Amino acid sequence: MHCPRCGNEARASRTTCPHCGEQLQDAMLATRERDGARRSQDRTARCGYCGCLSPEGAAFCTGCGQILDGTGRCPSCGGSIAAFDRHCAGCGLTLRHGTKSKVSSRPLAALILAIVPGMFSLWGIGHLFAGKLKKGLLFLFMGLLMMLVGPFPLAFIVLFLPDLAFLIVVGAIAWVVLWLYQSVDAYREAGGE
Repeated sequence: MHCPRCGNEARASRTTCPHCGEQLQDAMLATRERDGARRSQDRTARCGYCGCLSPEGAAFCTGCGQILDGTGRCPSCGGSIAAFDRHCAGCGLTLRHGTKSKVSSRPLAALILAIVPGMFSLWGIGHLFAGKLKKGLLFLFMGLLMMLVGPFPLAFIVLFLPDLAFLIVVGAIAWVVLWLYQSVDAYREAGGE
């Protein structure tokens, strides 16, 4: 063992350092505690993500499944694996089980089919795409009706009847509200959240 004060070698059976006189019993205890702590840390690895302790040599955290110490090695082929890999690129071994989230494009398509034709008062197309025939036809009828009393026909009426100018504002607001409502409703009817 080495003396912590002068660094010279001293026999473990001695209680004091022969070179400087330092008490070696206290130093020996401190060294043993430090070595014991190192060994216990070597037997476990702490996950940087969840804080759980995993057994010595574990590639993955036993608590959350994250790879310990950044890039790990595949237990099957020894290939390099990144922290969020689900499968080993080398051998295809499943590293982490779980389901992939399946995001459907159906609600987005229904929303686009409700917004774009809806700008021309052709409402309900998104509902028809989502398979909601009654709602789709109802919104289509409402859209055609709003086209008759919407902002453009009202502009011609106001030219001849200026006392009814407020109808342009009321019609435009009603048209926009119903257009937005049918667009959001088509998205939800198609399975959007």
